[in-house]
Amino acid sequence: MMFFSSPFTARSLKTSTRRGSALITTFLITSLIMLVAVGIAQLIAGDIRTGSDFVQDGKALYMAEAGLENGLYNLKQKLPGYQPEKPLSSASSETPDGLSYETTLLTQTTDIPHVEPGQVNALSAKSAYNTLEQQRSVAIPLFTVDKDNKAMPVKKFLVKYFVPFDDNVPKAQLQDIDLLRWKIVGISSKTHNAESISDFTAASALATPSQPVCFGTDLGVTDAAIPGGCIHDVSTPSVQNFGSYKHTSCPWNQARSHYEYTPNATFGGTEVLEASCYNIADFLENHEQAYLIITNMVNPDIIDAIPGAQGALAKVYYRVVVDQDKPVLRDKVVIQSTGRAGGVLGVGGSKKDLDLELQGNVFLPVFNFSIYKTDPNVQDH
Repeated sequence: MMFFSSPFTARSLKTSTRRGSALITTFLITSLIMLVAVGIAQLIAGDIRTGSDFVQDGKALYMAEAGLENGLYNLKQKLPGYQPEKPLSSASSETPDGLSYETTLLTQTTDIPHVEPGQVNALSAKSAYNTLEQQRSVAIPLFTVDKDNKAMPVKKFLVKYFVPFDDNVPKAQLQDIDLLRWKIVGISSKTHNAESISDFTAASALATPSQPVCFGTDLGVTDAAIPGGCIHDVSTPSVQNFGSYKHTSCPWNQARSHYEYTPNATFGGTEVLEASCYNIADFLENHEQAYLIITNMVNPDIIDAIPGAQGALAKVYYRVVVDQDKPVLRDKVVIQSTGRAGGVLGVGGSKKDLDLELQGNVFLPVFNFSIYKTDPNVQDH
């Protein structure tokens, strides 16, 4: 048997093999190009997304800043203690870009300084007090305002204070020295004139952060941070140090000096009458938009006359507590703003949170000062 091989058949097989190799090579090269193209496309898409996110983050940040500005504007336009029930919202919340902000104002508190529950313990009770430097005053509005900017008066409050006596200084020499002057100024509900009550309170060597000296309207005002008792029977010898009063001693909830304005038929004007041992609660009941002013009245001449006492009474530590349902203005107001951009109905997109803490802005519409000097060499008058 004989076999014949055709040159055309061998040539056809070689041609088919070459065509198959070329197809595989083309496929591999195309796949490689596609992979490179997809990688480049992903890089470009990532850059676009990053750029878009950066833009949206910037928009959200600007909206949050706008919310802070709106909060500051509202605080300036309203009376002290304005705190809306709902967050302040932007008017552009339904724009195509989803630009919006929400601003929360935290202006009210029941204690000054404001202390969160559980933040203070017996070892750090001093941190629940503010420091009043020598010859400095602080003004506290005894009212806040509601959503309609209507004043809501405080009827019950308690001031707590102490002085860190130095163990090297004889406490007997510092005991009962007048160091804290307080005044309450308010608008009379009857005459619509500004009237005031005031007094001085003394130091106590027994006072501590957990058991301070107290004065005010009600010893039953709840203080979650410092729940201990008060010293409220300290001597107040203002006849010795700061002039004379009709009464040399009044209870902790009364003032020895009260100025009221009454019609004067003779001169067609007003005259000032002084009463003594005036109940603080009665004054608050009969006056509106009252301010409590506390002043560190430590006389440096008296302190310097006591060896080793120069630094002992330089500072007074104070705390103010009010009734739970009648808050006062925080000493540090907090504005919280959240800005959003690029989302739909508050979902998705970018979000930025900004917080601003600032000193409570108190506008005091009266002058409060005294001009006198005490002679440290004179122990009695």
